[in-house]
Amino acid sequence: MRAVFIFFTLAALYGNASAEQATAIRSSSVLTKPALTAPAVAKLAEGSLIEVISHQGGWSKIKTANGKTGYVRLLNLRPIQNANKSDKLSQLGNVIRTGSTGAVATTGVKGITKEDLANAAPNVHEVAKMERYASSADEAITVAKSVKLTAQPVVYMEAK
Repeated sequence: MRAVFIFFTLAALYGNASAEQATAIRSSSVLTKPALTAPAVAKLAEGSLIEVISHQGGWSKIKTANGKTGYVRLLNLRPIQNANKSDKLSQLGNVIRTGSTGAVATTGVKGITKEDLANAAPNVHEVAKMERYASSADEAITVAKSVKLTAQPVVYMEAK
């Protein structure tokens, strides 16, 4: 469980130094800050080509075609893949061999590369803050009983 919290902390604190291209998958407001209540600086139409400057949690800082910069929800964007012919042949080989392209989709981590994860470093202060939200097993049982939850058996798979 702690590994999950650390991963999401890294994702939330992640900042990408290099720009990438993306398209808007739905119309969105471009906001001055990564917050739903922030004022809008521009409107992004569905299908718009934009430059992603960085990521901050569930938000992407972008630059529009007319030079406006601001924040858009990460899930409103689709990164443009720069696949060349050999990548496509490799994917086709994966499909023939395994039935899959080898691509993995994970909600909430768009734009994070393998190198970003390999070079990531935890923010010890933020992890310590998150650990203050952890509850003990006794506290969890007390809360579960107070809202009339019942225990459910969990069948674990055996390791091979």
